[in-house]
Amino acid sequence: MAEKKSTRRRGKALEEAVLSTVWTQLNKVGYEDLTISDIATLAGTNKNTLYRHWPTKA
Repeated sequence: MAEKKSTRRRGKALEEAVLSTVWTQLNKVGYEDLTISDIATLAGTNKNTLYRHWPTKA
């Protein structure tokens, strides 16, 4: 059986994925419509991970 390769990002890779997603969404929908849920989905992570690193949207 083939081993499943881990795609979990941590540290700098996670931060870059999230920040890139945030900038893209800010330009697309603006701050008012920016949601943590959308960021998590688009960055390929979950809300708990985001809140662990960034406690608030601001």
